[in-house]
Amino acid sequence: MFGCLVINLLSLPVTCVITSNFKGMALFAIYPGHAYYASYLSLRYSVLRAPLGLPVGSEQDPTDTDSTTIHFVWMHGDTAVGGVQLQATDAAEVARVRFMAVDPAHQKTGIGRQLLAAIFGVSAEQGYSKLSLYARESAIAFYLKADFELKEEVAPFHGIRHWHMTLDI
Repeated sequence: MFGCLVINLLSLPVTCVITSNFKGMALFAIYPGHAYYASYLSLRYSVLRAPLGLPVGSEQDPTDTDSTTIHFVWMHGDTAVGGVQLQATDAAEVARVRFMAVDPAHQKTGIGRQLLAAIFGVSAEQGYSKLSLYARESAIAFYLKADFELKEEVAPFHGIRHWHMTLDI
């Protein structure tokens, strides 16, 4: 199911449709410059940065273009309704989950769980044994339901409390 993502990691710019059977939407693995990438960044901004009063552009990160970073995006037509980034870390066995965002109109519909399922599948294929993330306090329950373990509170980001969480896979 996730085999095409190995190609995406090693030789960009391959795009992979992971599934198109979920509520009339399709889940893609994409890269910067892909036709859906601007919509994905717009979603990241509107869900994660605009509510904090941060400027457009703050949703972008230098790791976005790393060859070992994969972006997953749920598309409804030409509009991103969910997205997340999987990033390699310096520890070969650990990958970091970043920028999880689901459009508020589509929250609690299973999109976030499907994004995590894609992350879990690809992580296992890539040989990762642990996932790490920093969750906003409001997202802790979501990650606990997915079996992540709460570790410790980390420095707030623009006044929002965050917690380090991990999952052995």
